[in-house]
Amino acid sequence: MIKKNMELAQHFQEALDARFKAARLAGKTEITIIARDLMKDLGDEGIERQASASGVMQKARTVHDTVLHEPPSGHSPALKISYVIPRPLPDVWPFVAGKTYSRRRYIHHLYGGQEQGGISTPADAPGIFIFTGHATSFLGYQDTFQPDGSFHYTGQGQVGDMRMERGNAAILNHAANGKDLLLFSQEAKGAPVRFRGFYTCAGWHTERQKDIEGNEREAIVFTLSPLTSDETEEAEEGPGADFQDTSALSLEELRRRALEAAKVPPRRNKTSASSVPARSRDVRNYVLRRAAGKCESCDQPAPFETAAGLPYLEAHHIRRLSDGGPDDPRFVAGICPTCHRRAHHGADAAEVNRKMQAVVTEKERLADIFKPSSLIHL
Repeated sequence: MIKKNMELAQHFQEALDARFKAARLAGKTEITIIARDLMKDLGDEGIERQASASGVMQKARTVHDTVLHEPPSGHSPALKISYVIPRPLPDVWPFVAGKTYSRRRYIHHLYGGQEQGGISTPADAPGIFIFTGHATSFLGYQDTFQPDGSFHYTGQGQVGDMRMERGNAAILNHAANGKDLLLFSQEAKGAPVRFRGFYTCAGWHTERQKDIEGNEREAIVFTLSPLTSDETEEAEEGPGADFQDTSALSLEELRRRALEAAKVPPRRNKTSASSVPARSRDVRNYVLRRAAGKCESCDQPAPFETAAGLPYLEAHHIRRLSDGGPDDPRFVAGICPTCHRRAHHGADAAEVNRKMQAVVTEKERLADIFKPSSLIHL
């Protein structure tokens, strides 16, 4: 019976989501729904289950929505709610380092995701939100900034040994899955959260900490390194540093290194954030060599040569809203500066990225069949 009720609630949720989607496609900013109409959407299955329909409607409410009619019982076909339709996800993250935001009213209203706990993994957003301080449900976590600028973040799990699953696995595999890591901190209970910046997972280790019940346990601690753009990394490394050790390497070797760089070292010892620039550089080296001097978006030659005599192209992370840091090279393109800006800020950015991904996917498909060096002739 319980399983049947859960399945019915899921069906009501899907019917509600369908109404939201239709309203969004129609350009509406709000929609009024009556429980009776939601029940009709499910036909015979839903007509007798008014409690499930109204319960799903109530659960979907946010602070921006308005209850127009709520019967005393709360569970009635007459329940009527006006919902605000969330605007489409922006093409760039709206967060500014150092500024504060309401976790529920702004972050989760815009992107969804779990509103409690320290790790939020919204399904439709290209990022994972990490909260530290009072924003987490358990303040015993020992999260600390390190002298090298990295951040040691205690993973998910309040009782017993932590496991590399759910939110913890999402952090570990964020680069391979094309997800940004966004770090927020909360200085006081109930206060807005402060955006600390974009980070990437440099590694992880375990250490003994007390759980919420006061018992010693193995806790997972991630080393998060602050993310810089590929252009910033190039400037810090100096002219030509990008290629100084790769000129004699084959495209096959560069690809092997790039694929390996997308993976977080599966070690249980403390990991230095110093490995991140090298991993990011491995991805960039391969992608730019694969492009062979031609933009993988507009197919035109690089606009100029660098001081080292190399064609100037930039690495663009197709799946992510931020550029820089390790990523799967099968989702990174070597493109000219104009196409790079267009891919982030153009009115047709979604279509530009879709076509760009098709080009990269085809090159990588052929690389899996033949030697990657054959790609430079495409």
